[in-house]
Amino acid sequence: MNRRDVFYNLERRVTPTRLLNSIAQSFNNPMNDGKTLVLVEGYGDYRYYKKMLIEKSVFIQSTSGCDNMNAILPILVKQQICLAIQDADFLKMGQQKMVSANMLYTDYHDYEMSALADDDFRKRYLEVLKDNGCDVDINIALTELYTLSYYKLCNELHNFRTDFEPVNKLICKVEKLDYNMIHGHIGCNSNGFHDITFGFLNGIIRSCPIDEDKKEYHLVNGHDLFNRLCFHSGGVVDEDFLRDKLLELSELSDFMKMNLYTLIVDWQNQNCVSIVLS
Repeated sequence: MNRRDVFYNLERRVTPTRLLNSIAQSFNNPMNDGKTLVLVEGYGDYRYYKKMLIEKSVFIQSTSGCDNMNAILPILVKQQICLAIQDADFLKMGQQKMVSANMLYTDYHDYEMSALADDDFRKRYLEVLKDNGCDVDINIALTELYTLSYYKLCNELHNFRTDFEPVNKLICKVEKLDYNMIHGHIGCNSNGFHDITFGFLNGIIRSCPIDEDKKEYHLVNGHDLFNRLCFHSGGVVDEDFLRDKLLELSELSDFMKMNLYTLIVDWQNQNCVSIVLS
């Protein structure tokens, strides 16, 4: 079990009430006077944004997912200055997300895909992987994940609450990620199974065009991409290694290219605080 899976299993036990109690105990003390509360989705997000924000000026809190974040943000903003940074997921492809002046979204699907969407950073990242014996083609991996990613988009748009974990575990193991494999494993293993036919899925694909550049970085999530790269590495690397290298290589200059950086600067100016490095 990799590090993400460990945290995923722990995070599933977290509720909005427990989060609010935890924040009340940890954030509301004299040591954090003058700090701005920043909510992020998970541990990987925590590690990434910790590099980009002013440590002495922020208290970063993982919410263990977007549902918890959505539940507690309206409560917290009534008590103190609070910023939430959430994965865009399929926002650019029709998914409805929370609208709030205190909620900002990643440029692409998540922080991993937002980082890799930058040509210079992606080149640097792949060179480091190659130096570590992992010579992979990220475009092949992205293309192979299209069907699964559209399946997940369909799940979000129609709120089918499908359990993708049985398929997620196979991304780094199987040769083909086609419709039959995905559909078969979800149908056999998911309690909330909704029969999405091949025709229905193709209808979703046709009805959710996205004209933006690099649409694959909006469609595919970082967790799936890393797992597919693990498959193509032949077991040379694991997901933890790929994520650690991305975090290690990510620099403020990379973050400053993102629209999210500009949005944070605008937000801090409006709220008369200083939280992001420059």
